Amino acid sequence: MLQKITPVYELNNMFKGFLVGSSYGWLVIWDETLIPHLINPFSRAQIQLPLMKSGMINNIVLSSDPSRTDNFLVAITYSTLNRLALCKHGHETWTELEKKKSYRNITFRNGQIYTVDIWDFQISDHFPTKVVKIENLYRMTYQWLRIQNKPCELRRTYLVESSGELLIVERMSAYSAPYYTTATFGFVVSKLDHDDVKGGCTSLQTLTDRALSVGDKEAISVSTRDFPSLKENSIYFMENYLKVYSLKEEKLSMCWGW
Repeated sequence: MLQKITPVYELNNMFKGFLVGSSYGWLVIWDETLIPHLINPFSRAQIQLPLMKSGMINNIVLSSDPSRTDNFLVAITYSTLNRLALCKHGHETWTELEKKKSYRNITFRNGQIYTVDIWDFQISDHFPTKVVKIENLYRMTYQWLRIQNKPCELRRTYLVESSGELLIVERMSAYSAPYYTTATFGFVVSKLDHDDVKGGCTSLQTLTDRALSVGDKEAISVSTRDFPSLKENSIYFMENYLKVYSLKEEKLSMCWGW
């Protein structure tokens, strides 16, 4: 079991709607009329976001904590096509970025939006500018798949900040019989090279003193010094059961006794 215990709070009669995400401790909820709201579950503060014309919100991130400043941006991916859109607090419409491209994961870092590309919203107050296109990410993934000699039928990308670095985590899955469910068989972890203006990535085989936990929409990095029951160089995830993937050994195993 983990040594540090986090208190659990029960929140009643807070807001009617559908929970679609969270950022900086704020919940993102669609109300009964499908208008999105930011809700602080403790102060119960509410911020209404512009109406979405089409599609469900898949991921949402805030550039900063609305509890501390009114000057923040909201970035979302939405619809089955995973389009990317942006809205500044106080504006009444969403700005869609690159209508023909799909983005599955997003994060804010140092005044920039990170997806599989990097957008800088400090250059312009009205429209962010793409400053970097991450180039060799998929090449490293395909090389790994060739070595594994396994078909990848579903690939999911996560962005996670770890020890001051931005990691790009690729989760590889394939369909399994007889129920045609997906089963994860491996992960590829890369580190973004900040000094490379072309958006280069470096493959990682070790996560010193760190473990990653990945879910359906996001990933987090955890110190194995603070939580010694976790194994460094490992990625934890749920797939019917809690499983762990050793990045160094490229081996998948079950987590028993949790």
